[in-house]
Amino acid sequence: MLTIDAISKSYLDGTVQQHILSQLSFSIESGVSVSIRGASGSGKSTLLHLLAALDTPDEGRIWFSDSTIQASKLDIASFSEAQANAYRMSTIGIVFQKYNLIDVISVKENIFLPAKLNAQKGVPLDTDYITKLMADLGVLKHADKLPHQLSGGEQQRVAIARALAHKPRLLLADEPTGNLDSVNSELVSSLLIDTCSKHNTTLILVTHSEKVAALTSQQVFLEQGRLVSTSG
Repeated sequence: MLTIDAISKSYLDGTVQQHILSQLSFSIESGVSVSIRGASGSGKSTLLHLLAALDTPDEGRIWFSDSTIQASKLDIASFSEAQANAYRMSTIGIVFQKYNLIDVISVKENIFLPAKLNAQKGVPLDTDYITKLMADLGVLKHADKLPHQLSGGEQQRVAIARALAHKPRLLLADEPTGNLDSVNSELVSSLLIDTCSKHNTTLILVTHSEKVAALTSQQVFLEQGRLVSTSG
């Protein structure tokens, strides 16, 4: 589904060129869960931004293929702004560490929001699917509450449901349980991985936790922007 092909990325810090990723290459199959680990500054979040088409590499290609889209193979790295927006809207979901829920609308409205935005472009709104997703994630009982009325773990479950509501083929999660204690971190991570597996959604999960990484079917470790190891 995804082939990261010799991508490099650097930024200019004053007069110094900071190299973040260097000739990084590996592949990810459809429907699997992948953890990305490495020390701070190893390029994990930069890689996620490139996969989300929020930035472009200096060199290399990111090939994305999926049977649900017309083109059999797309280069994310060469997307126009319009293509990148369409890709983020319809094909991927993103789970943030800080949840990014809208606090003035209900849990249910938060979760339905991306699916409703896609519905405006002609994609059918699958209410039964979203309701079951909420039940699977244990947040259906909180549907009419506001996000601030929930615990951190419950808010993160809502964020996961929102990210999956429009049936993305790829889910990107950047330290999604970083604000939770170790018990809730492992619980929510397991729930995230199991839910993605159930719906055949490819998951790429950035984490510092060895325990969380061990829950995924493929583990990738970065060091100073280079691939050190991959297993699974």
